[in-house]
Amino acid sequence: MHDNEVSALNTMKCQTADAKKLCIYDIGLKLKSPGQYDIGGTYTADQPDLWFFYVTSVCPGYNYLLNLFLCHRKSGIVSLGISNGDELTHQIINDVDNSSLLSDTLTWQTLNAIQPNGKSFVKTFCFSEADVSKMNHNTLVIPVAIQMDPKRLKTDVVTNRIKLQHDLGDMLLKQEKTDFIIKTPSQKEYKTHKIVLAAHSSVLRNMIKSLKENIMFIDITDNDLELLLEFLYTGTVKDIMKRNCLHLLEIAEQFQLKNLILLTKHAINKQKNSL
Repeated sequence: MHDNEVSALNTMKCQTADAKKLCIYDIGLKLKSPGQYDIGGTYTADQPDLWFFYVTSVCPGYNYLLNLFLCHRKSGIVSLGISNGDELTHQIINDVDNSSLLSDTLTWQTLNAIQPNGKSFVKTFCFSEADVSKMNHNTLVIPVAIQMDPKRLKTDVVTNRIKLQHDLGDMLLKQEKTDFIIKTPSQKEYKTHKIVLAAHSSVLRNMIKSLKENIMFIDITDNDLELLLEFLYTGTVKDIMKRNCLHLLEIAEQFQLKNLILLTKHAINKQKNSL
């Protein structure tokens, strides 16, 4: 056990400025048992700053999702660096103390809490059945770095918080390795990725589960679907201030996209203030 580890077993109160990794024990078992689990917290001296937790779920095709969240123990801005990928390196130590390590290359995001105990979504990691089979009792190590209340971070915190750190926009544009088709009333077909749709919208996930084929009809316009896909793949909507944000909000609510709801409400407020 090291001082820079955030884990359920670390009784030494990992200092926020020193935190380098999140450690999740028996990760394979927890990925196979969907639910919410705690990781641990960070502190400044004896005062709590952050608490990390995660929710596991299983998507069609035996893709296992780990949705990472944090709870802000006090209000303020946090700059969080988090591992930028899903690829694993397995480290065999002995029969019981093995680790599965994610990339130590970090992507950064800004998270804001207006009030104490506010919660922020951080990132979704996706693992295959082959991955899970190799790490039943392993400890998953997620590299991190944390800066509390960085002075250089000023405006548009909400927008920065919502943007996904793994921009999949190029994948959508290039139509790489698509496995699912969405059809609109115009009969236009959009090639997509089932895992992306299911990971970010419970509505789409339930629709996909009810299907026997890899094609789905959605009764919305081509333009609305393209905006929806843009958000699902990139975490944002380009030139959102020029959009009909009230209509975009309706789309977000229809598909229960909490982050898009926050993003559009933020844009609507900015539009009102500019009048």
